Amino acid sequence: MKKYLLLFSLILLHTLSFAYQSGDKTLGISLNTAIPCLGSDWGEFNVVNVTTGVEHDAKLGDPSLGFNIHGFYFLSRRIALGLSFGYDYFPTDRASGLELNVNTQSLHYMLLSRIYLNPQNSLQFYLPLGLGIANTRTSIEMGKTEHFQNTNWAASIGLGMEYMVSAHIGLNVEARYNYNRFKTSKFTAQQEYVKLFPQASYISYSAGLFYKF
Repeated sequence: MKKYLLLFSLILLHTLSFAYQSGDKTLGISLNTAIPCLGSDWGEFNVVNVTTGVEHDAKLGDPSLGFNIHGFYFLSRRIALGLSFGYDYFPTDRASGLELNVNTQSLHYMLLSRIYLNPQNSLQFYLPLGLGIANTRTSIEMGKTEHFQNTNWAASIGLGMEYMVSAHIGLNVEARYNYNRFKTSKFTAQQEYVKLFPQASYISYSAGLFYKF
């Protein structure tokens, strides 16, 4: 019986030593890939040539490659606030209906929060929430390559899991829905007025490494 009590005490001590406390800080980096959502209100955006009256959808390339650098400050064992900078590159894809190549990049700057569901464990689940801005840049071959960009609201929500491998080093994985507003327009080299809207949203999956101070 004493052996079991000792083993239980060691496991509990191991778990508690990794638990977050108010005032803890983390700094990490994640690599991610994204799968665009479907439909013009999701991961495809409308491309409207107002001059010619031609309209079609443009898809984000699948799959993307990207990264996020993030830091958090813990208000309590359950709640952390943070900041992040991220970049996603969507490779060239064909626009629906027309043989136009589309290439898209996204830079995003976010205010973050995490709500930890089981803060007493070394393997923890959390809800990641984000709100900020995204600078979406896309290039479309329309006779010549035309460049569009727009900075607008962005938000994210998802589910994450992290594991502390030591008192300071941890690993995490996340799945998120990323909502990006996207609305811009310009005159092309052929003096045709083109509009792009309304969203460039996607679901992303990431794996990362972080350090707890």
